[in-house]
Amino acid sequence: MRNHFAISRLHALTKEKNGYAIWHLYGIRTAYIKLDSFLKAVNAVTSGGEAKLRIADGQVRVNGTVEFRRGRKLYPGDGVKLADQEFNVERAA
Repeated sequence: MRNHFAISRLHALTKEKNGYAIWHLYGIRTAYIKLDSFLKAVNAVTSGGEAKLRIADGQVRVNGTVEFRRGRKLYPGDGVKLADQEFNVERAA
């Protein structure tokens, strides 16, 4: 289930690599959001199955550490990296 109400895009910063924005800031309206739900909500993956596979393959880093738990709780201040995309989780206004 996508959690449309738990997350809102605050803004994309202008840090670029090869002409593409690679760092985005997202705000959550709840105390935390699970890693797989976050990846779906920010459109980093197209489905929960893809999120599960990418996490299991060690392609996702949380705060610089490879994360294998798809249920990992993300809190404001956490950073998520998948391939060349980087996301920061913040509290929504």
